[in-house]
Amino acid sequence: MCFPAMDGVADLVNCAGKTGARDVLELACALHPAPQLGPVETNAVIRANGCLVAFGASTLLRLLTSGTTRLIVRLDACSECRIGKALPHIEQTVATVRELFAQSENANSVVALTAPANGWQVRSVYEAKNPPVSRREMFGVFSLESKRLASRAFANAESQTGETKRGPRERRRLISVLGSASSNRSMQLQAQGLALVRLIADDKCTACGTCARICPNGALQFTTPTRDSYRLAFVTAACMDCGVCASVCKPHALQRDGMPTLAELLAQEPITLRAGSLCACDKCGARFASVAETRLCPICALRKADPFVSRRTPA
Repeated sequence: MCFPAMDGVADLVNCAGKTGARDVLELACALHPAPQLGPVETNAVIRANGCLVAFGASTLLRLLTSGTTRLIVRLDACSECRIGKALPHIEQTVATVRELFAQSENANSVVALTAPANGWQVRSVYEAKNPPVSRREMFGVFSLESKRLASRAFANAESQTGETKRGPRERRRLISVLGSASSNRSMQLQAQGLALVRLIADDKCTACGTCARICPNGALQFTTPTRDSYRLAFVTAACMDCGVCASVCKPHALQRDGMPTLAELLAQEPITLRAGSLCACDKCGARFASVAETRLCPICALRKADPFVSRRTPA
């Protein structure tokens, strides 16, 4: 059973969709003391249900790909807020979205308004929970359905359960937005804070499968299609760049290789990092991928080189 997210994203998307013409959309938190005062070019001001820290990069991207050409995030009151520690996280979200747009003509699509300015005027403010209602909706026939449609903006990301999950909810939302908004699948993703990485595995891989067994999100998959072959595959969307796999890889075969492309992030099938043949160890019979002219698996080779290695206390 899937429970809806309670972070106010559906309310925000629903309200933004009902404000009509909104070339410039402004977001303010629930505690902002004067969201009605601001830049004159703003077409619509929306007061969120809570703190803006609840909205990740995926939410801002959803607004920017749904009709809004410029998004202003109000941070001018954060320094006086009792939960001001959230400010760096909101600034990081804004920076992340800007970096995602850095290679396009929409590089300045999202800005953070950090200080009051002269010449501000009074504008109307819409509450995210109470969006503007059309004449048709005054009869209450379509109000519930319109909110359902707004919630479906992230429906695929919210409904994934069990083995189909690919990381935290924000990651799944982001993938959903990028998949529906961008036609340039070869675009190289460049943004801090997304925990995106491309992995490669070189010929030092012994096919032990430890990296796949220890991966907390199932981003690495080790299989033996036949008794004498193996395949190490990588699901880019599931990887959170925690570095655990690389830390347990004794031959250091796994390495980071920059940022993935959008096509790699959205790939439906795992990307093969390494595949090959397995041979049997002459001593213990374990099957492994030989990386040199040897007939001993890495463990037996280590014991042969140092018979007392298992008795030593790690440094």
